[in-house]
Amino acid sequence: MMRFLLLPMFLFLAACSQDFRWHQRLMMTLDTPDGPIVASVVQRVDVTYFPKWMRLDGTSRLTNLTGESLAVDLGGRRVLLSILDDGLMTERMFKDLGRRPEVFAGIEDQIGQAPRPVPDELLPQFVAFTDIGDLTTAVELRAKDIPRVFGAGYGLREMTVEITEAPVTIGTVERILGPGFSARLDVLRQQRVADRIAGKADPENRAFSEEIGRWTFIRNFE
Repeated sequence: MMRFLLLPMFLFLAACSQDFRWHQRLMMTLDTPDGPIVASVVQRVDVTYFPKWMRLDGTSRLTNLTGESLAVDLGGRRVLLSILDDGLMTERMFKDLGRRPEVFAGIEDQIGQAPRPVPDELLPQFVAFTDIGDLTTAVELRAKDIPRVFGAGYGLREMTVEITEAPVTIGTVERILGPGFSARLDVLRQQRVADRIAGKADPENRAFSEEIGRWTFIRNFE
């Protein structure tokens, strides 16, 4: 009997929330001593918006970004990747389209519109590998730190976001990082955690292990 009561309630709650989805192309132009490199990735963002009376914990929406990081192969075993965020960057960039939930519907309608530059304060965090064969060379950094890590002549010229109908990018990160990269990173995470528990980790290693625990470069989608 309870099962038959829960089904109509579930359907009612689902009908009261609003679902939005869009594909976004992130494009980055990176200056190098040998000329600019352009890289792009298409990601998917899903948003479920709740009316006020449904916000039991004050949350107005659930946002989920899926797909891959923006990845750049600089040659010489050097790689730069963006860290996948919570999917809120686009909402913040398009806030001129209205308040929630109108802003989400407005973003969905941006297909065919010109790309928008990402302001400095909304740029993602990055991870740089100065030797992809040695994961301990990884450094978490912001865009302004790219010259410090890779050297003079390197720097982020521009990043843009475009709403598109293009399919989500699949396989670029694995191609650049090499097969088995995720497993290698997991082994390093577990090793650093074990060192910390055993009291072997120095402060620098502890900070590094906490950083890599936040790094996500591939987030699968249904």
